[in-house]
Amino acid sequence: MGGRDVDAWLWSASAVRRENRTTNIKNSPSKIAGVFKCPEDDKPLDYSKLYPDNNLYTEITTSLIRCKHYKDGCKWVDQLGKLQNHNGNCPYESVWCENKCGARLDRRHLSNHMKNECHKRTVLCQYCKREFVEETLQTHQYKCPRFPVQCPNQCETAKIPREEVEVHIQERCPSVSITCAFKEAGCKTKCQRFHLDSHMEENMKRHLSLVWELVRQQQQEIRQLKNALHASTQITNGSYIWKISDYKTKYLEAAYKGAKELTCQPFYTSRNGYKVSASVFLNGYGNSDGKYLSLYFKILPGEYDNILEWPFRLPVTFTLYDQAADPDKRKNIVERFVPDPTRKQFKKPHPDIETLGFGYPKFLTLETLKTRNFIKDDALYIGISVDNKTFIVP
Repeated sequence: MGGRDVDAWLWSASAVRRENRTTNIKNSPSKIAGVFKCPEDDKPLDYSKLYPDNNLYTEITTSLIRCKHYKDGCKWVDQLGKLQNHNGNCPYESVWCENKCGARLDRRHLSNHMKNECHKRTVLCQYCKREFVEETLQTHQYKCPRFPVQCPNQCETAKIPREEVEVHIQERCPSVSITCAFKEAGCKTKCQRFHLDSHMEENMKRHLSLVWELVRQQQQEIRQLKNALHASTQITNGSYIWKISDYKTKYLEAAYKGAKELTCQPFYTSRNGYKVSASVFLNGYGNSDGKYLSLYFKILPGEYDNILEWPFRLPVTFTLYDQAADPDKRKNIVERFVPDPTRKQFKKPHPDIETLGFGYPKFLTLETLKTRNFIKDDALYIGISVDNKTFIVP
């Protein structure tokens, strides 16, 4: 019993006590609808003569009834007042799917429906382990990066995750055609990967021959590039400014680890001229050790020595630059000498004999060096200039 049947029963059980008493009514459906008629004989009632009967109401609401779904199998039997609460939990009550898929079914079937049947339920992709609405899962799997697919080359490898196909083709697929590893050496063979091992074994001697020829060509190119680089960076005007960086570190090494010689980059006095260089001892050399900066000029074996005039006779100038910010306040230290042709330092140099060179063991005192701006930003500059005006081109 439930719904309108219950309301009608309540009405008929409590209405029309005709023994000169006013009619009793409680929750009549006709009253609720705004038409005050007796539900049994449909006669009009005087609303002003109706009154609530609490005792009768208690009697009715504590009466035992059974669920309206008893024919479907619901075993619930209890007081009428508990009916509404039961209806909210009755397993046979028809309810809408909570996922709003549009399905309406008994509450007892709702859990299984939402877990296994609802097309709007949340499911896990078995390949990438991400969550999706069930009705979109198939569309996802058309592009899922972990979905297993067949190799495009139809190799015998088991299905592989979609995102690994490219790596499989490039590195592992036995059916893909690849070039020989010695392609750069000249081997033009291209075969399937599973044939590559046999190709390598059968052509070992040929590959070694190709590699040797490639090495020979590269060595020749390296020599040519070195010569071109040397020629492009060669100073051939007889002047060179030598920057000595990290002065403090190099000076301490010279002072505490012995007379350490620093040598500048070699340069030519002119095109097709003499090859020369310079060296410096920051803490002095020989008797000048610890007191002076020693500076020397060296003649080195060059490419054109056999066609040059010997001994070396071109004047040489050393310049220690003052780095004062104001050019007008700069006072460079300049020393110039004309070679003495009788000295061995100006004879034609021998590749196997290295000389100290000719110069100034007492070029400048270390005390003077620390004055002015000869050292700035931990660097000093030394200019070496060869006067090649009198040089006769071979």
